Amino acid sequence: MVIKRHIRTNQPIKHQKRNWPPYLLSFLVPSLLFTSYFFYRGVVPFGHSSILTVDLGQQYIDFFAFYRHNLFTHPSNLLFTFSKGLGGTLIGTFAYYLTSPLNLLVFLFPESQLPGAIFVIISCKIGLIGLTGYHYFKRRFNFKQTRIALALAVSYALSGYVITNNFNLMWLDSVILLPLLVLAVDYLVESPTIPSSGIHKHNLLIVLSLTWFSNFYTGMMIILFTTLYFLIRLCQYSHLKNKGLRWQKLRFYVVQNFFSGMLNAVVLLPTFLELLQGKAKSTENIFNLHFSVQPQNLLAKLFSGSFDFDEMSQGMPNFYFGAILLVFLLAYFLCKQFPIKERLLNLGLIVFLLLSMCFDPLILLWHAGQFPTWYPGRFSFVLSFFALILVAKYLEYWQSGSAKLSPNKIKVIGLILLA
Repeated sequence: MVIKRHIRTNQPIKHQKRNWPPYLLSFLVPSLLFTSYFFYRGVVPFGHSSILTVDLGQQYIDFFAFYRHNLFTHPSNLLFTFSKGLGGTLIGTFAYYLTSPLNLLVFLFPESQLPGAIFVIISCKIGLIGLTGYHYFKRRFNFKQTRIALALAVSYALSGYVITNNFNLMWLDSVILLPLLVLAVDYLVESPTIPSSGIHKHNLLIVLSLTWFSNFYTGMMIILFTTLYFLIRLCQYSHLKNKGLRWQKLRFYVVQNFFSGMLNAVVLLPTFLELLQGKAKSTENIFNLHFSVQPQNLLAKLFSGSFDFDEMSQGMPNFYFGAILLVFLLAYFLCKQFPIKERLLNLGLIVFLLLSMCFDPLILLWHAGQFPTWYPGRFSFVLSFFALILVAKYLEYWQSGSAKLSPNKIKVIGLILLA
């Protein structure tokens, strides 16, 4: 059975009508849920308590104060400082912590309310994660009920990664941009030709450039993921049996990545050179075929409540995306209406991502050759989002009554969850 694809490629994105209230809800629901939690716990941004915990209170707050003090008065101080020994570059620090456009919100608050400004930035970023997630699920899938796309978007915005790493706010930009980048890849793969004009030709380049600029570290992670996603999509999609068209799309993708890197070379190149003289040079990692975490222990992260403070330093990656949605993920792989080749390729990527969270050589691959100090599995949000894509694939056909499971397969799902 050939499954019909519902992505709309017949007209530019900007000319298509949108129903704005769900977009607004996709921003407000996760943002307000996050904000209300802190108010409930008495950690109010403009009162006596503060959200400044661990690295946010020990490092980032000082960088933001430095950023606010110098951006419009002494911008050169953001690139080079004489406070560092006899003088040294700050480009790497600036590129890692401060290049997010949302950081400009700090200028809307007095310096005395800087913790409150950071709280607002984090809340806005979590809202934007929901917004871009909803945009992806709405445009990519033909749901009869808008609330399905909204539920998936909120699940992504409040996934285990976001909740446990919200104070590492410089990483959240890549979580925002991931759905847009995956959508651009889907447009490229499913288009019958190579995009030659309009937004379809440039949207991939634009999102790639924003990804590199916002945070090169997590940006590298989502570009690695989308490259793997792009390759398996090339293998899955039926109209690409023409090898010539497949190679053209691959070349187009490589060229877009190259030019996005060149557009950001003013930041990426000096940052790379600074890393060679700093952390990358001083840290030695011994390559070995070792499991830092036993793979079966990762199953605990599929359910809520499997995190405590000590896991920041010595724990497992967080990729929780909703225990109920896990049922639909298992149903996708057992649903025979989806081509077996597609399911095997997607299962292979899922397994690869899971192994990347516990197998040392793959951990080094995702973390730029360095074992992470605290906060393990810093790329784990890509697994959450990919799992939600597969959940959405199943829900799209389940709501139409096409994707049915036999009683035996339902029993298999129940036994897996019980185990």
